[in-house]
Amino acid sequence: MRINLGSIEIPINRSTKTFAILAKRGVGKSYAEVVLAEEFHKDNVPFMGFDPIDAWWGLRLAKDGKNKAYPSLCSALSTLISPWREIWVKRIAHAIVQENVSCVIATFGMPKVAQRPLIAEFAEELLNINNLPRHIFIEEAHEFVPQRVFGALGKTFNRQ
Repeated sequence: MRINLGSIEIPINRSTKTFAILAKRGVGKSYAEVVLAEEFHKDNVPFMGFDPIDAWWGLRLAKDGKNKAYPSLCSALSTLISPWREIWVKRIAHAIVQENVSCVIATFGMPKVAQRPLIAEFAEELLNINNLPRHIFIEEAHEFVPQRVFGALGKTFNRQ
């Protein structure tokens, strides 16, 4: 089975492989990711998207702007800044895996200092509990998986 992306076709078994979409700002990287996510969804391959720039909002609404686009797609809002964040992260991650649904964690508007541990905790929990094919999208990944870590960022990136 293959995922059709216009003039490009990708074997469905590539859904669990690592991709990098590299290009200059404003040329459609986020759009390409969303299209890829839509194709995964059509082929019943669940995905998890981390969206710190609110580029994935189109997955929540149909073209009419009123109705839901994907009934099995959940979207956790940036309200996970709280003393109970770690508990909620685990509960949401377990629900996503148990129900085998796709999910976008929209962190737009959160300070980056709060986004980094949230995304790290979600990714770690998913890695520990997920046993089915699932593609993980990390929008603006360089902010969350940098090549070099300086100063206070070490707390987030050097967690044991």
